[in-house]
Amino acid sequence: MPALRKPKRMPFSLAIPRPDVDDHYGSGKVGSNLFIMESFPEPELRHRREQSDQFEAFINRLPNLVAADKAWHCDLLPPPPFVREACHWSNNNNRPEITA
Repeated sequence: MPALRKPKRMPFSLAIPRPDVDDHYGSGKVGSNLFIMESFPEPELRHRREQSDQFEAFINRLPNLVAADKAWHCDLLPPPPFVREACHWSNNNNRPEITA
């Protein structure tokens, strides 16, 4: 399994197993997923175009269209909207928490 692109301070993870798809090598379907994110994300610039290093996904999939075997890949994900919207952040350093 690949490494995280950036270590997380207080990670929250969510696994979505798909053993029925993982066992079918060569199928074009995406297999199991493991999402890892910060429980207390930091605010980010609203107009930032790139994905967020606070939210990552390990996805079991084919690396390209001609490959025969699936492998785990680490992808950055876009953050939830509140991370880039200042109205959700208070002045007393209380950060929103992701719990479920």
